[in-house]
Amino acid sequence: MLSKKWKFWIKKPLRCSPVSNQRLNLEQWMNNIRSRTDVALIQKINETDVGSKRLRDAMLYAVTSGGKKIRPMLVHAVSDLGDPHEFVVDTVSACIELVHIYSLIHDDLPCMDNDDLRHGKATLHVKYDEATAVLVGDALHCLAFDGLSRACLKVSDSQKLSLINILTRASGSEGMVAGQVLDLGLVGRKSTASKLEKMQKLKTGALISAAANMGAVCALSLKPGEKKSISNFAQIIGRVFQVVDDILDSEANTRTLGKTAGKDLRDKKPNFVSALGLQPAKDYAKNLKKEAIKHLDVFSTRANRLIQLANFIVDRKF
Repeated sequence: MLSKKWKFWIKKPLRCSPVSNQRLNLEQWMNNIRSRTDVALIQKINETDVGSKRLRDAMLYAVTSGGKKIRPMLVHAVSDLGDPHEFVVDTVSACIELVHIYSLIHDDLPCMDNDDLRHGKATLHVKYDEATAVLVGDALHCLAFDGLSRACLKVSDSQKLSLINILTRASGSEGMVAGQVLDLGLVGRKSTASKLEKMQKLKTGALISAAANMGAVCALSLKPGEKKSISNFAQIIGRVFQVVDDILDSEANTRTLGKTAGKDLRDKKPNFVSALGLQPAKDYAKNLKKEAIKHLDVFSTRANRLIQLANFIVDRKF
């Protein structure tokens, strides 16, 4: 049973077909995806027999702490290029967001980045304690793969295996975890843009690429060449996302970001701004975006939502 404390989060999500989704402006569409993802995340925890009320409340705190929901948006935008099943897309979006949230919880720990603010709220280890934060991250990670393996996810066995494989490789020692190790090894050292690209391709880019590739699995009518174009687009847009994150760390304030601004400089952590300079980093992000969008030419106007999303990633202020 869901704790009364969290019942206000449960609301009927906006249910839109791919056609009606295209009629929404970008802000409406993004709010739609955020709402649907929030509901799917909470319902996933609600249907799970969590053995501890404290653990359940901490898990709910983690998944209701906000965030841009870029990865779910990529799943939806790519899947809408084909003929997706609504429940499948919502589930896949929630599962990749669970992995992202778990990674943020662990990333904020004192043994990692040691941050006390995330999405404008106290980080989980500050709100609860370090042990609880580690365990919540572990639980959310497992919950993601539970969601992808359930019989109620009405996709073929081969699709299910593809979804699990994509997320496993992106989040483990071939992707995000390896990137975090490289990131920790760069603290206090000077770095080149090429070294940063290698690290961020794994730490940030891998999960962003996974989101788009998982969306392609949900889009049943996509051809192999179209899936390859999506994969190329996603790899580049993942790099763009991190470059812009580094720019915002240098330019924005803590209130706008919802996390500690200027932390890279404070912690002597190299980023694209320290490696390239502020304006060159901005130019680099814009050039990468143009390169990414070129890979969408095969879709013509069908990819307008992905182009809008790419523009948002570059122009965002948080």
